[in-house]
Formats: sequence, C-alpha cells, structure tokens
Amino acid sequence: MKAKFLIIVVLGLLVLAPSCKKEVFPDRETLVGTWVVKDGPSNAYLEFTLWTVDIVYDGRQQYHYSPLNNTMYLYPDKYVNPESFSTHAIWYTEKTGELRVKDLLKDFADGYGYTTFKRQ
Repeated sequence: MKAKFLIIVVLGLLVLAPSCKKEVFPDRETLVGTWVVKDGPSNAYLEFTLWTVDIVYDGRQQYHYSPLNNTMYLYPDKYVNPESFSTHAIWYTEKTGELRVKDLLKDFADGYGYTTFKRQ
C-alpha cells in the first residue's frame, strides 16, 4: 500500500516538474533583436546586437554589454565616467519568451526592481 502511494506521488511530481517556470541566463544569440517593455509603452525597448545594446526611452543610449555570471555589465561607448558603468541581473524564461532585467528602466519595474521585456 505504501509503495503504491509512493509511486503515485513520484509520478505526480514528474508530471508537474516540467511545467515549472524555468529561468536561465540567456546567451548572446538569444538576446539579439528588439525587446519591448511588457505592459508598457511601445517607445521603451532594448535593441541587442551581439556586442551592444541600445536602450531606447526618452532618447537612445548605446552600451557595450558583457554577459557573465547571470549579470549583464553595461558600459558606454566612450568610457569617460566610471559612474556610468552599471550591472544588471538578467534572466530569460524559455517557456514564455520573456526577458527580465534588474534595475533597468526603473519606471516600468515591478516591486522587486525587475523590468520584464518581450520580443518584438
């Protein structure tokens, strides 16, 4: 009786496990393209190439980015001011195709500081 119950529980967990939300750190190829703010204005978006990202909202700012250890390091084209260097945690959810970036475009961030983007 206990063995049947245990088997049912294990099978149930195996069925539910794939449906869990999985967030991974995206590679450069996954990032390439235009990402608009989810539930935000269409004039706020990110444009990724393999080596740069343009942040478009009230103007356009171009940064080089270096993804490493689940963090996106942004630094401007002309590295004059060290304060303009910034780091942002970045996550990609494969199931929904959404990109979440911490402390970027804070006007559209959730209560935890993450802004969610969807591919355009």
